[in-house]
Amino acid sequence: ANPVFKKAPDKRDGVFNELLADHFSACMLMPKHLMERKWQELKEIKQMADIFDVPESVMYCGLKFTRPI
Repeated sequence: ANPVFKKAPDKRDGVFNELLADHFSACMLMPKHLMERKWQELKEIKQMADIFDVPESVMYCGLKFTRPI
């Protein structure tokens, strides 16, 4: 079997692999159900970023993606 994240001969394929890796890491660091629960409690991006130990910009994107804000 070929590995899913093999080195891509085309740069466009490499970008897709990076997007998959970014999405996976975001799901591991900021699980949707935990983000939603904490957002209802705090409604503050900086505090959320501190709790999940991610930059504020990453937390903002995560919240926009899951749509609690």
